[in-house]
Amino acid sequence: MVKDGKRKKFKLRYVIIIVCALLICAAVIIFNAFIPLKYISAYMFIGSDNLKKGESDITFINVGYGNSSIVRFPDGKVMLIDGGDGSYDNNVKVLKQLNRQNVDKIDYLVCSSVNKEHCYGLAEIIEYKKVGTIYMPYCNNTYLNDGYRAFYKAAKNSGATLKISEYGMGESGENYFFSFLSPTPHLSEYSEYNQLNGEDINAGIYNSSAVIWVECFNTSVIFSSDASNEAFKKILNDYLFVTEAGNKYAQINDNCVQLQNCKIIQVSNHGFYAYPPFYDYVKPETAIVSVGRNTSGSPSAEAMSTVCNTAEAYATKDSGNIKIKINGEGYTLSKEK
Repeated sequence: MVKDGKRKKFKLRYVIIIVCALLICAAVIIFNAFIPLKYISAYMFIGSDNLKKGESDITFINVGYGNSSIVRFPDGKVMLIDGGDGSYDNNVKVLKQLNRQNVDKIDYLVCSSVNKEHCYGLAEIIEYKKVGTIYMPYCNNTYLNDGYRAFYKAAKNSGATLKISEYGMGESGENYFFSFLSPTPHLSEYSEYNQLNGEDINAGIYNSSAVIWVECFNTSVIFSSDASNEAFKKILNDYLFVTEAGNKYAQINDNCVQLQNCKIIQVSNHGFYAYPPFYDYVKPETAIVSVGRNTSGSPSAEAMSTVCNTAEAYATKDSGNIKIKINGEGYTLSKEK
């Protein structure tokens, strides 16, 4: 009788252990369906940085030697430009900022370049966030690198509307619009994408990097990606040709780009490129350098000399996340270490 009693207690204990284990596994599966366990630290501050009505803001995320920026428009729509280099730490940083800003859906996701520090983190973002429209390079070689391949597959499987990052593309809403200034449309014989998809791939990577104009409440920002001086020379020449002929440049619905109204510029290729005639013409007030430790020579002394002739420069490696708040009265800049 004693042995039978011990045997029953042992079986009961065994059943309890199995049931508890199953409940824990079920809880983990359910929890992971809503919050990925590996990124749980990025979900600890959901909604702690909500936007006030009548405001817009831009966050340049400190992802080291990489690019990732969040734009919140006045109507609540959200744009994500690039996703960093895909490292775990930087993926956490991007997801943390999205969650702090209560972003469940990214209305416009932009892959501005096939370079690692721009596109490698985007596949993970697409997996964990809903996406409305994806702007992507016209790159025929989807195996150019592992990160771009992962992004390309994720974009194709996302259910999002896919568009090409090129001049003439963009969107508008009340008190805002954005427009691509470069590269030239992929169907043009003069398109920089011809280099990317031809034999001059290295030059094509930089010449075809997207340059984007974002304007909210009459405050205009240029996102430069890795665009070369050659690309900015073409933008300036095209702008002068079009406007001097009395036409509108990079028009989106009733809005058009006026380069002289640019207030803020993100310096190209992490501060490596700055085409002097472009800066002399545009004369931005504020320059953002998205950069961390690297062996590529960014930021370069030559580029920063050009930048600092007109603008006050801020680098993410020193300032941390850089936030620009915009309303009808102008903009303010703050740093988040």
